[in-house]
Amino acid sequence: MHKWDWYQTTVFMSIESVISRFKGSAIHDLSDIKIATPRNGYTHAVSFVRGDHAHCTLFYGGNPGVNILSSGPDAPALAEFMRSFDEHYPTRVDACVDLARPGLFDELARGMLRFAVRKGLTINQQGDWERGRARTLYIGSRSSPVRLRMYEKGCQMIDRYGDTSADPFWVRVEVEVKPKIHARPIVSRWSPSDAFTRACRWLSELWEALGWGSYAPFAIGTVREEIDTLRQRFAFARQYGRVCEQWIVDAGSPEEFVKQFRALRSEMASSRA
Repeated sequence: MHKWDWYQTTVFMSIESVISRFKGSAIHDLSDIKIATPRNGYTHAVSFVRGDHAHCTLFYGGNPGVNILSSGPDAPALAEFMRSFDEHYPTRVDACVDLARPGLFDELARGMLRFAVRKGLTINQQGDWERGRARTLYIGSRSSPVRLRMYEKGCQMIDRYGDTSADPFWVRVEVEVKPKIHARPIVSRWSPSDAFTRACRWLSELWEALGWGSYAPFAIGTVREEIDTLRQRFAFARQYGRVCEQWIVDAGSPEEFVKQFRALRSEMASSRA
């Protein structure tokens, strides 16, 4: 079963509007709102906190919009809640699957390493590979839009968190997706299975090589018109957003703004004729 392990997305609303939208949701329920540490260029942050656990953090100021993040067991709830927004733009989503049986990590690692070498993909191995303990394998570069991560989750739970009930053969396979700006509207409609199986061509080919099924990667080119339109609108909003907002205020309503805008365009067209 694929599931979200990290969900981070941006909405272009005020922080007050975003918090208001969260009220009444399962994320807001029984939570306190506390000041958090900003990062990634944002100047402010607040978290929804239950007890001493921050399960959702909102970053704002310094960058456009509000960036919203939940990770681990909290990620699925945020992903589900974001479906209530008309538009949001994921900046990072991680999908994972958990597996467990003796020898599984070694078996998968061999297949993944052979594939990565053949495809010329970046390989990074962390942990104790000599003794076979607490290992992590990365396929793909840190800066790539798609990166695969496999690690011995059971060892992590036992060694780091002292959870002696954890299965020592528990393996987690994760796909980290950091979509470029033009692909974010598409990713906002993805399920965890989409992110895990179809995020890019080499990933789909890897699953097929491992015998995990045949998956067609998302063909971003088939939605080129949508992507180009979004790129144009972002550029327009960056350059003329404040002008349009003030024009709407001066016009008295969005409907009157549209009328004045169309009248101005008509006048400009007539003057060029």
